[in-house]
Amino acid sequence: MNNIKTTRILHVFFSGSTSGYTPGWIRFDTITELLREKGLDVWILGYAQNWSSLKNKLVGTIDIDYKNKIINITQPRWLAALDVLLNNLLLLGGLGYMILLLKVCRWLKINSIILADDMIGVNFYFLLIKKILRLKINTIINYEDLTARLHTFRSKNLIKKTISTTIDEVINPRLAKKIITITKFGKEYLFERSKINKGFVIPNIFRLILH
Repeated sequence: MNNIKTTRILHVFFSGSTSGYTPGWIRFDTITELLREKGLDVWILGYAQNWSSLKNKLVGTIDIDYKNKIINITQPRWLAALDVLLNNLLLLGGLGYMILLLKVCRWLKINSIILADDMIGVNFYFLLIKKILRLKINTIINYEDLTARLHTFRSKNLIKKTISTTIDEVINPRLAKKIITITKFGKEYLFERSKINKGFVIPNIFRLILH
């Protein structure tokens, strides 16, 4: 990564929508454009559920917009079912998407990745595999100031809440070693919780940080 022009970044997007990524989320688009204006090669990865055909259900699909460098992936239906089973057994889902995320990283030869805080399980499995295999991928988790907690707190299972919160706020940032937050408070909170010291504050203001 000596030459900044050769740095290829994968910016991972997730939302409750099943259609994958489309431009429109201001904070996400702002960070993406900020990096692109610095001359970096930034690709966007979105998760979708396009099971409209038998082929998609069996093998999944990878839709690529080469012009805008956007990739939307759909995991096979059987892999999604396995993911649900593991989620019920291990209290933490995301293994299926982690496999696809790793596949895209290898295919694009990604050397830097920005993960969304929403995907607690995906991030955990990815960071764990990265550590075990000693993959040289610079990793940052983009925290929307702890809103991932909202997804966790919907569960009535106290054990699942505790495990998910600990992974989200302690283990994942420690494995990634770097974070982005909206406020200084969010950064310092995660620094204290996870015992890391590398992070950036990017306010949730459109275009302001680009100038």
